[in-house]
Amino acid sequence: MEKKDFHGAFVFRNQGHGILSSTYFNTSTPKPFPETSILTDGEVDNDPYLGIFDTAWLEANQNFYEDLKIEKGYNGNQDAYHLTWTNKKTEKEEWEGLGNLENGLLIGCYWKV
Repeated sequence: MEKKDFHGAFVFRNQGHGILSSTYFNTSTPKPFPETSILTDGEVDNDPYLGIFDTAWLEANQNFYEDLKIEKGYNGNQDAYHLTWTNKKTEKEEWEGLGNLENGLLIGCYWKV
């Protein structure tokens, strides 16, 4: 695995109906900000954290809208969740993250690709 500089941390909560909400922070904006996502491809009933989501978040005085893909398994660890945020216009992956479930919450870290 290539070494990545730490960029941020997140906590995703399942709100039901294919909706996730998150609180996150990162090295450029150290106070918490919100992110919300809605499932566009996946199954709500199995694991609410798996699938492809439309996601939007606020950061300082800007808002962002991207695709978020959450998969199970990373680098041989089948319990880890692998997250990728992809720019809707350029279709380039911009962020990557890892997380795991703790008391029903998806908690992890992310970095710039």
